[in-house]
Amino acid sequence: MDAPVTRGTLVLRYHSLGDVILTTGVIRALAELGAGPVEVATEARYRAIFDGNPHLTHLWERPEIERAAQAPSRPSFARVVDLQGTAGSRALGRRLGPTRSLRSRSLERRWIVWWGDRPPRPRIPHAASRYAEAAGLPWEGTDPAPPQVFVTGMDREALAREAPEWQSRSAGIRVALLTGASRRSKAYPLDLFREVGHRMQKAGVEIVWVEDPGGGRADGVGFRLRVGLSGLKAALSGVDLAISGDSGPMHLATALGVPTLALFGSSVLAFGFSPLGPSRVLGVEGLRCRPCGVHGRDRCWRGHWRCLRDLTPERVVGEAMDMIRTKERRS
Repeated sequence: MDAPVTRGTLVLRYHSLGDVILTTGVIRALAELGAGPVEVATEARYRAIFDGNPHLTHLWERPEIERAAQAPSRPSFARVVDLQGTAGSRALGRRLGPTRSLRSRSLERRWIVWWGDRPPRPRIPHAASRYAEAAGLPWEGTDPAPPQVFVTGMDREALAREAPEWQSRSAGIRVALLTGASRRSKAYPLDLFREVGHRMQKAGVEIVWVEDPGGGRADGVGFRLRVGLSGLKAALSGVDLAISGDSGPMHLATALGVPTLALFGSSVLAFGFSPLGPSRVLGVEGLRCRPCGVHGRDRCWRGHWRCLRDLTPERVVGEAMDMIRTKERRS
C-alpha cells in the first residue's frame, strides 16, 4: 500500500467572526514564507471570509475535517496551526499532523478586569501577533500579520441580489455605520448612532446604515443595508470610512483596507483585539468599572452605561470627519 501523501499546512479556526478574519494574515504569511500549500478549517457560515483568497488551496468546513480526522485514510499534514486553542481542536490537530496551538491569555485578561486597565497590567500582545507566534512565524513585538479579505464576483452578485438599490460607487464621501456587536457593552447605542448619522448627513456625507441581524432599524438615517456576509464584503469595499463598535464587522472593514473608527465601550486596547490597518479607537478613559468583563456584558452592573453613552455623537463625528480629511489629504 502506498504511503499517504503529506499535505502542507492546515490552519484551524472555527469562530468567531473577528477571530476568523484575523487568521487571514497568518495564512498569507505562511504562504509567503513557503510553508507549503495552506488549507483552512472553519465553520460554514464563515466561508465568505476566505473566498477569493489566493493564498489558500483548500477550505474545509468543520464537520468535514472532523470526519476526515476519524477516517482510516485520514489526511496527513506537515504541520497543523491550531488557532482555536481548545482541547478539542488540539486533539483533532494531533490526529492530522504535528500541531502548534494558540496560547490562551484568559488569565491575563481577567487580571485586567479584576484590577483595572492601569499599570501594572499584564502585557498581552495583539491577537495577530499571538496567532503569528502560534504559527511559528517570526515577530518582534509588532503586528506582523494584518488580516486581508478579498472581494469576489460572487460577493458583488450577492450584494446586487440582496440590496438591488445599492450603487457600487458614490460620487461623494460614503460612511458605513456598523451597528450591533456580540454583547451590548460592545455595541454603540442605536440612538447615539442615529445622531451620528444625522450630523454627518448634514455635513454632506452619504451614510450607509448596516443593520445588525437582531438590531434596530435606521429610522431615516442613510441607506439601510441588511445583507449576508458575502454582500457585506462587497458593500464595505465601496465605502470611505467605517464607524463601528467592537465587533466582527469592524475587523472585516479593516481587512478590506477601509479606514475604521472603532468605538470601544467595555473593551480596552490592553485585551489585544483592536482593529489593525488605518484605524483609530475611541473610548472613555478614567472609568474604574471599565472593562467590566473579558468578552463584554449585556447588563451594566452599575446601571449607567457610561463607557458607551459618554462617547458623545459630537466626539464621534469630530473624529470621523478628521479621518475623512486625513484620507483626502493623502489621496
